Amino acid sequence: MKFRHLENYDDLNNFLNKQDFSQFLQSSCWRDILQAQGQEAHVLSVVDDDENILLTCLFIEYKYKSFKYYYMPRGPILDKRYLENKEAGRKITEFFFKKFKDLIVDRYTLFLRFEPKFEYAHIKEIFLERFSNFKIERTLDIQPSKTRILDLEKSEEELLEDMHSKTRYNIRLSKRKEVEIISAKEDADIDVFINLLKTTGERNKFSLHQEKHYTNIYKSGKDKIKIFFAKHGDDIIAGAMFSFFGDTVTYLHGASANEKRNLMAPHLLQWQTILKSKEKGFKYYDFGGINEKKWPGVTRFKAGFGGREYDFKGTVDFVLKPIDYRLYTLARKIRRKFL
Repeated sequence: MKFRHLENYDDLNNFLNKQDFSQFLQSSCWRDILQAQGQEAHVLSVVDDDENILLTCLFIEYKYKSFKYYYMPRGPILDKRYLENKEAGRKITEFFFKKFKDLIVDRYTLFLRFEPKFEYAHIKEIFLERFSNFKIERTLDIQPSKTRILDLEKSEEELLEDMHSKTRYNIRLSKRKEVEIISAKEDADIDVFINLLKTTGERNKFSLHQEKHYTNIYKSGKDKIKIFFAKHGDDIIAGAMFSFFGDTVTYLHGASANEKRNLMAPHLLQWQTILKSKEKGFKYYDFGGINEKKWPGVTRFKAGFGGREYDFKGTVDFVLKPIDYRLYTLARKIRRKFL
């Protein structure tokens, strides 16, 4: 096995496309979006003697006071052949983290934060054996650890049958009331979407990213990012942003106006996007995160479309400086409490 700084992004995307639930947040497209935001993102891979990728990971460097840490969103990605072959997968994973620690980590590195598909217990086994002087900690999720996923290889009739009856009713109602689903076409359309997000945030009392975050996703995402709007008459009454990557369409952000909410436009918007994804040959439709405690309304809305719940296992920190890490986690809790 060999450790590589991967610079051929076609190889990266081709590898990701072969994995189940292709991860947009590990793709070169997401790297381009991060770069547009002024963030440095790099890709490291483990390859075999023929340069075939066995494991890959896009990671981002963040500063924290005089320290730094690395975050691997939805990564690292281990070739699906080794998710079941645990012994081989273990060796590849051990090799990756050993090389990462030896070649990337320096004395200013506080921790590595990652979101693997492997079980937490299996992660602990790997780290206890290979890195007995360091700690492995389950931490607060960055990306939602649970989502709902639809199997788009089912027929349209089967997808409708799997829905909650109220969801089917709301889709029919929205159609009957002549709600139209349209695609964003112009750069200015991102401003329309951001205004809808602001309205939704104020109504539901949740915080948003900075405006430039959504703009960068839309403008740097090229053909992998789409925004669809629900329109009634001359009014835009709902909108949603999606990534189309590999075998998976992922619902990233959604919003709706305060007016005409009785038309149930978000239901029709989701359904038409599901049908479009199916028509384009995608295998999975990822609703992008559920949490009954934090987002009960959104979680029930997504559950109404059926599918199955999927657990991404959550976020884990590989702690390199335990004392400073405790101070960091305390400061993080205080900051979240007052946000």
